[in-house]
Parts: sequence; C-alpha cells; structure tokens
Amino acid sequence: MKSESETKATDEIREYGYDALYPSPVPVDQLKREAKPYICKSASMEHPPQISEILADAKAKGYWVDSFSVDADYFNFHIFDYMRNNGFVEFDEELGIPTNKYGWSNERQAYPVTIGLIAINQISKYNHTGDKDCFERYKRIVSWLVKTQNADSGAWAVPFAYDFFPGRTGGALTENWTSALAQGLCISALCRAPEEMRSPELEMVVGKALLPFSRLVSNGGVVTQFLGQHPFYEEYPTSRPSLVLNGFMYSLLGLHDAWERYGFEDALRLFDDGIKTLARALPFYDLGDRSSYDLTHLQVGNEHLPPNPARLGYHDVHVRVLSAFEALRPGTFEACLVRWTLYRYGVFCANN
Repeated sequence: MKSESETKATDEIREYGYDALYPSPVPVDQLKREAKPYICKSASMEHPPQISEILADAKAKGYWVDSFSVDADYFNFHIFDYMRNNGFVEFDEELGIPTNKYGWSNERQAYPVTIGLIAINQISKYNHTGDKDCFERYKRIVSWLVKTQNADSGAWAVPFAYDFFPGRTGGALTENWTSALAQGLCISALCRAPEEMRSPELEMVVGKALLPFSRLVSNGGVVTQFLGQHPFYEEYPTSRPSLVLNGFMYSLLGLHDAWERYGFEDALRLFDDGIKTLARALPFYDLGDRSSYDLTHLQVGNEHLPPNPARLGYHDVHVRVLSAFEALRPGTFEACLVRWTLYRYGVFCANN
C-alpha cells in the first residue's frame, strides 16, 4: 500500500498537464515589499529559506528526481494511463503496437514516438503492478521494434509527412523521416527489457539505433549544429533547425540507457557530446519566467518572430528531465534547474 506522502505526490503529478497555466508574474517591487522571493540575476546557489522551501516542495511533489538509471523507474511513467480509450491512441491488436489517429488521415498511424513511449509505460506498469496484459503489450511492441528497424539506417522512420511549425522551419518533412525523440524512446524501451528477454539480437538492435545520432540531418540522420559547432539531436529534422528541447533531452536519456545497459562506448560519447551542447544551449531557452519549447525564432529568416514558450506541461518535462541530468552530472545544471523550478512556482527573474 502506498504511503500518504507517495499518494499525495502522485496526485500532484496528475494535476499538472497540458491544460495548466503558468502563475501570473508579480512585480519585483511588490515582492520586495512583501518580503517574498524572486530570482536575482546575480544570485549565488546559496538560497534564502523561502527558495529552499520551494525546492524541497518541488522534490516532494515529484517535479525533481534524485537519480536516473536503466534499472529504475523511468520517471513516473507507471502512473499514467496512456492506453485509456480516448480515440486518439489505441492498441492495434493485429500490428501489436499502439497507433495514433490524426484528423488529417483516414488511417491510423504507427508513430515511433508513441510506440516507444507506451512501451516504457507498459513495462513500468508491469514492474509496479504485475499486470500481465501490460507485459504482453510490451513484448509485442518489442517484437515490432526488432522486426521493423531499418537494417541500414538503424531508424524507426516516421511514416507520414509532417510540417512542424509551418513558416518557421523550411517546409514539411516528407514521409519516412527520422526523429531523435523516437530513437531515444525506443532505445530506452528496449533497454528496459527484463533479463529473460535480453538477447544478442536485442543488443544489436539497440546498437544500430545509435547510427542516426552520428549522421547529419542532411544525410538522413538527426544531427544538426547548435551555434554552428555543437551537435544537437533533432526531434524534427527540419531544414531550418527547430531545436526542440524536450525531444533532444529524451534522446539523450536513450543514449545513456544504451551505454548503461550494454556498454556501448559510442552511446556514452554521443551522450557526453549532447550534454555539453545542452549546457551551452539552455540559456537560449530561458525566457525569464518560463522556458521555450524550441529555438525556431533564432533561425535565419525568423529574426522578426517571437519565441515559442513551452506550455506548463512541457516546462514540467524540462524541469524533470533536467533534474535527471543534474543527478547524472552533478553541478552541471543546478543553476538552471533551480531557476526553472522557481518559474513553476511563480517566482521570476528581476527586471533591470
């Protein structure tokens, strides 16, 4: 039976999501008068008591994680019911995978992002509840991933055309594009197979799935260059870099899982390269009161366009995954993690 604190944390996690709104900012002068916390641009990591209390609350409610490992929970994926009958995502019994129903198509789509995400969800649920139906769905998805991976590219290609942020990214992606987010989630799903399911074939599939992370977008891979020199793994391999933050971050977790489970040195190198890029890129996503979903506004031809602020559900993802990276590389992301957590509580940067 769950403890009262665990139940409370689960309820808190369920409360926030895509329909939630950021708190309204309060003028710094008012915060000063009321002796309430705000983020000083020159602040050190020695926090006043009010901020320390906020950070403790964030940890208690599950906004932060203390560690990340291929042998532990994948965040809180086990509490979500992704397979509820919502008409959007359904499990196709014939194919053995979840499929998406989009309004622009008469046919359900096999979207590797959803497939990888729900595989993690199902094995997480099985590990927590012992639900055999979840385990059977997970095994069927793994079988599909093994059978459908492109033998040459290592990718699970997205079978439909898609125009991410029309007008900003240089045109629609044509069918069979590769997503770093899809690769990362599918790798993480495969690496979480219980010991009795692991095999040389599964290890080989994970190894091949690393290939797109060494190929440029222009060559069918997922790599673009941030600031012209730092590798960034693209969720959407658009001709104008889109630099979607959550997709990049989840892809890094997949690389770490591949290294931790099977010892692939290439995976560790790609992860470390990506972590260095992330540390350089995060200030560009910081809007002073929230995070940005992408950096499309920085691309050539988009100079007149505003940032694309992340809705609160995605900001929470940024915070949670960033806390995992801080656990893996202590001291690298603490300042940004604290600042972005405070945004979630309505504490903003002071104006000049």
